[in-house]
Amino acid sequence: FDGFDYVALGHIHRPQNCGSERIRYCGTPLKYSFSESKDIKSVTVGELSEDRQLTIRTVPLTPLHDMVELKGSYNELMNSLHTVVRDYDRIGKRNHKKDDNHLNKHAMHLVRLFMMGIDILERGEIRTHRSEGDLHLLRSIRGGEFMKENVLVPEFYEIVTDYERRFLEAEKGSRLPDNPDMEQVERFVESVNRRVVMGGGL
Repeated sequence: FDGFDYVALGHIHRPQNCGSERIRYCGTPLKYSFSESKDIKSVTVGELSEDRQLTIRTVPLTPLHDMVELKGSYNELMNSLHTVVRDYDRIGKRNHKKDDNHLNKHAMHLVRLFMMGIDILERGEIRTHRSEGDLHLLRSIRGGEFMKENVLVPEFYEIVTDYERRFLEAEKGSRLPDNPDMEQVERFVESVNRRVVMGGGL
């Protein structure tokens, strides 16, 4: 790269120089894995003067929705998931139109995660396509039918409580192992990578 004033490289998530300040990975603007949850993302700005002097600086980025990593017992994590909508609902002095849309979206995803969790525990399947009944409920929540005067109505929390009960029952009766078969997971990931590299698609 001797003939270049600046070389912008890609793919590596964390910003870093590669042997020289003028050869640099800028990193990703968003966090894409939990290993990056504590990283501060940035944009690399390179300025070249008339006499070809290069100046590099970074501008930190603040994401609209940050990635967080929660650790704890099953009950602690479920309590965090169960209360996130309630906590959001209690915030005062909100931009109601904008924040109500966010709240409805979070409420819908809370119920959707319970649905998918029950499927995994009962059938051992990850189902991204929902039944018409599930879709109707999720769309109703997303569309604000459970919102009244900027607050989620008690009927919504009754639905969440029922799904939580079903989730706990499914967990007790689940035949899934306590830990995943990591060798099988690695074989699957390897097969996917091989198909992608060989051009066979997924």
